[in-house]
Amino acid sequence: MWVFARLGTALMLMIGIGDSYVSPRIRLTFALLLSFVIRPVVDVPVYPDSPVMIVMVMAKEVLIGLFFGMIARLIVGIMDVAGSMIGAQIGLGSAMLFNPAMIQQTGVITVFMTVVAVTAVMVTDLHHLGLIALVDSYHIFTMKTPLMMGDMTYALLKLADQTMVIGLQLAAPLVVMGLIFNLGVGILARLMPQIQIFFISVPLQIGFGFLALMMASAVIIRVFLGGYEDIYQGVGSF
Repeated sequence: MWVFARLGTALMLMIGIGDSYVSPRIRLTFALLLSFVIRPVVDVPVYPDSPVMIVMVMAKEVLIGLFFGMIARLIVGIMDVAGSMIGAQIGLGSAMLFNPAMIQQTGVITVFMTVVAVTAVMVTDLHHLGLIALVDSYHIFTMKTPLMMGDMTYALLKLADQTMVIGLQLAAPLVVMGLIFNLGVGILARLMPQIQIFFISVPLQIGFGFLALMMASAVIIRVFLGGYEDIYQGVGSF
């Protein structure tokens, strides 16, 4: 039961497995099967006699699972940051779609980049890093030691800061393109004020934006996968 509490909570938020388009029954079934596989290799103490202690141990395991689930959600947030900045630069910041990974309305570029990122993680088997981190967590967050709330909070705050940095790195080529394009449009508007510059610039901005995104997409995914691996390696040395 203790193993299922930790794994079940984490898998409800894990990349790909924990997205809204995956049925909760499938997620819980997968967590239950994974618990049976992991149970023989982890140290699980004897069930306490006191009901209060049972509730406390259960709450501790759920919090640990939530910690690892939040790590996965923050990694997905990298593409949310990058997609929002790219969408604003290429003129599609107001085009909204439902994002199954974020479970809310986000920009169409954000949806595209999130789906591509999740697909790349699954294809390259990097989602195994999250499962390995969960198994290794029993060497750090043992059931006999108190919960390290301070260290867990610090790790999440550090990861949130890292998420913003990686997101800015991914969006940097499109941000530079947007700055140069808007600068040129501004100069043209000052030189030829009689031209309806808005009707000319918007189609060009979207067209050049898609072209730049197509050229930079391979690098963006490669940098994201590298950041994904570095984050989980950092969690392993937590």
